[in-house]
Amino acid sequence: MILDRYDEKTYTLPVWQGDTVYNEGVLFYNGRRRARLLFPIDEIISVRSFDLQTEYKEGEDFFVEDGELVLSDKTSIPVWEIDPLTKTPNCHVFPAREEGLFLYDTCGIKMREMTVCVTYKHSKTFSDGYSGKGVPSLREKIPQIFEKLERGEQLNIMLNGDSNYTSWGCSGGYAEERFFDRTDTGSFYTVGLNVPPYSPPWFDMFISVLRKMYPKAEINVDNISMGGVDARWASEHLSARLKLAKHRPDIIFVGYGVNDLCGGATPETYKKHNIEIAEKIRSDENGNPDTVCVFVSPHICNTDAKCYPTEVFLEYEKMLEEICGELENCVPIRLTSFSYDIAKCKKPLDRLENNINHMMDFSGRMFAQIFIESMR
Repeated sequence: MILDRYDEKTYTLPVWQGDTVYNEGVLFYNGRRRARLLFPIDEIISVRSFDLQTEYKEGEDFFVEDGELVLSDKTSIPVWEIDPLTKTPNCHVFPAREEGLFLYDTCGIKMREMTVCVTYKHSKTFSDGYSGKGVPSLREKIPQIFEKLERGEQLNIMLNGDSNYTSWGCSGGYAEERFFDRTDTGSFYTVGLNVPPYSPPWFDMFISVLRKMYPKAEINVDNISMGGVDARWASEHLSARLKLAKHRPDIIFVGYGVNDLCGGATPETYKKHNIEIAEKIRSDENGNPDTVCVFVSPHICNTDAKCYPTEVFLEYEKMLEEICGELENCVPIRLTSFSYDIAKCKKPLDRLENNINHMMDFSGRMFAQIFIESMR
């Protein structure tokens, strides 16, 4: 069991399988000295700092009570002296649902210093928490893709999403330029933290495991994602960005919604723009008429944010399901429902690198696990 550094096998084990969760992130702050994890704790194996180099001691730094992690009075585990909801706007202004309050936007500044990673055993779920359910495989819905993989043929994968598809928030984000910028000219921009424990972006974990699952196949990847944009922007710029890609996609994973919702897009408008993406990628001279479109619904952001009402995220997910019922070779991955289930137990600061909308390491790992299991 490797717990003091990134390990692909450990990090990509689905949290909904087995009896052990590895390095689950949790953050203690002003007024919070006990925390519920995904599952009730039966046995603590390890509690470590975010970089995994400092290990804390049970009985000295923490104890377990009613399945939850509780800090001792003399703990050396960091407690952030902030309130997640504040009356003073800071960094970026994100109004809370509660009038007169704002979300504390951490901008990723201290998350790495304050978060701890918990490895523990469990045997049950909280009655009002995460159900322990995962996601189904897409094998029966898009058999042609799996046939290519199993025959050892070339499979061209394309990723087309927002900032959560460009490594924002993960510790192993890139220090070098990697993603096409907004100019659509082939210029790049730099994304990422690149700090210990160097957990790779979810899509790198996904592709690495996929190649091991289907070692005979030649798997190529083009990532034409762009942070800060919505499905409308993606539709309008799709042709230009397809020209920048090296391969015509056999399968594309489309992931928008966070910026759509922040920008006020109605579910109907959101549906319209996603349909445009599917139609354009199949008709464009640099696309592929047989492209399989996998529509990934957006993950749940900070549920206290005024601009991110959970009920609209769930409506977005329904719109994607409608698209998949109306268009051929379109299938959904219901990330909204999965992350909504997770959010029952995980506080925003436990799963969001900026307390607003960017996934941190543990959330990114679950994202990778979902994609891996969907392709198994």
